[in-house]
Amino acid sequence: MILFAVYTFLLIGPSSSMTAGSSQGLMSVLLRSVYTDSKETIQLFEHVRGTMKSRQTTRPESRIKSTPGTPRCGRPDKKLLPSRNKVLDKQQVANAPYGYSVSGRRWRKQTVTWKVSAWSKHLPEKDQILALEKAIHLWGKHIPLKFQQTSGDADIDISFASSDHGDIAPFDGPGNILAHAYLPGRGVGGDIHLDEDESWTVGTGEGSDLPTVALHEFGHALGLEHSLDPTSVMAPQYQYTNNLSLSDDDIEGIRVVYRIRSKC
Repeated sequence: MILFAVYTFLLIGPSSSMTAGSSQGLMSVLLRSVYTDSKETIQLFEHVRGTMKSRQTTRPESRIKSTPGTPRCGRPDKKLLPSRNKVLDKQQVANAPYGYSVSGRRWRKQTVTWKVSAWSKHLPEKDQILALEKAIHLWGKHIPLKFQQTSGDADIDISFASSDHGDIAPFDGPGNILAHAYLPGRGVGGDIHLDEDESWTVGTGEGSDLPTVALHEFGHALGLEHSLDPTSVMAPQYQYTNNLSLSDDDIEGIRVVYRIRSKC
């Protein structure tokens, strides 16, 4: 049986407001995740949140719009070594020279196909295509893959849906969960689902910004897990920026996934 990891954007309070009560709420969130994770993993995740807060350095705050109750990805944050599937302990997390985490999965082909099988009613189709193409282009510049849009069967099937939409992670209406994606693989592997009950926008800073969410979800669909670097696109907490780009951490992470030598 093939198990696929599914990643969801989830609404919880910002890290600065974490109290004993909200930590208990966070644990409930983690236990609702698609994976069943150990108590040790949850404790590590809570430690990671503190590590993230102390590492905010490179991206100018003027580029980021963050609001109370910021959406984030609900997938528990397992910090993995790039070379092997080993969870780091708390001290190793604090001392890690990089933020990215890799899943061990990647597309083992030269051309990856994608399509939109169900469109959002909130935006013109052309705007949705442009947003998705931008996300694909930003990742594609750094890996040896060609991306081809198709109307037939696709490796990455993108769809907008509401509530129970045929997989193991139903959406929950406006707010909270925004989207989820699967790691590369057959069947649902690589697919991206977005909650149609959200208010999708492009470049306004209001509602849920499709280019921002798509860029994060494509990272998962290409094989990346979450990053501890708060300036990274792959950081679990959603944040809108008016100048969408990949951080050095994102670029190094995706190069590790596709086994490309670092430029450094």
